[in-house]
Amino acid sequence: MTIITQLYEWLNNPVVPIANLLLIYFFAIRKMVKGTFFNDEVRRVTKKIIKIIFLTGILGGFSYMSIENNTNIVLFNLIVLFCDGIWFAIAAGKFTMDMGSEESYEKHHGQKNNVLKKKFSSVDFKSYRNIITSMGWLMSLSVILVAMEYPSYEESDLMELTSDRIVESDADVIPPPTQHAEPPKPKVTVPEIVEVPDEEVIEQEIEIEMPDFEEDFMVEEVEIVEPLEVEEEEVEEIFEVVEEPAVPKGGMRAFLGWIAKNIAYPTQARRMGVEGKVYVHFVVDKTGALTDVRIARGIGAGCDEEAIRVVKKAPKWTPGRQRGKAVKQRIILPVNFMMAK
Repeated sequence: MTIITQLYEWLNNPVVPIANLLLIYFFAIRKMVKGTFFNDEVRRVTKKIIKIIFLTGILGGFSYMSIENNTNIVLFNLIVLFCDGIWFAIAAGKFTMDMGSEESYEKHHGQKNNVLKKKFSSVDFKSYRNIITSMGWLMSLSVILVAMEYPSYEESDLMELTSDRIVESDADVIPPPTQHAEPPKPKVTVPEIVEVPDEEVIEQEIEIEMPDFEEDFMVEEVEIVEPLEVEEEEVEEIFEVVEEPAVPKGGMRAFLGWIAKNIAYPTQARRMGVEGKVYVHFVVDKTGALTDVRIARGIGAGCDEEAIRVVKKAPKWTPGRQRGKAVKQRIILPVNFMMAK
């Protein structure tokens, strides 16, 4: 995986188009110095100049986009290297054939065969070279523009997510509620009854002097203020298992299809080859809206954030009901990320 990542980073580099641009100017200047660049018909010289300007614009434009705008030019560099390989193979074959034919002719006749080299124009492939080259560049540019405008491989992965093989329909499986153990009952100790001997009764009259109150006492009325009742906020309970579970409108299969249609495979996860399931936790409230969206268990590489983004923008569900009333219900949804083979 490290080698593939390094190759990807190397291809996403403006060095390839810049090097090709320098090679084009090098060969053009070399022909000008030798005097063979303008030693031809006006039409052919014009074609050469137009070709150099065209290639300069294409290679220079992609180099500028890569340096200034951080545009991904991996596909463009692959096409350029493919064209370079074809051009190198043709040039090497032509050079080998020319050298072999000249040495053979000099060996048998003692002079070069420049006069006879283009005797039969019907088998001279050079007359079709410009047409083939132009068609190759036109096809390459068409592929590049289509790939930049319509990233088709992203859609293919999204279509794969809609199949039963990638997005599994076990979203309605909810873990059973945890059972809390009852606390142990406190031990009740029965006190021992100790017999106490009867105490002796002492008969004695006690005289209590009652004081005489001659003064009148004023009793002021006191206002009794009733304490303010503080209303306690009722905390709504979030259920995990209810009599009528919450379901998406249209059914779970339609909801999974909506998820697969709107989700996008993260570029970082694709580059690193990350696959797996992301478990998304959310609560369906009384109105059917999906709230408290978070990750219960993720795999990273941008997959967790993408799963949260899609679930947050999902349409409302039909809320769960307990004893005929709408209640909140907790749901855990597994989203499977898998690249197409």
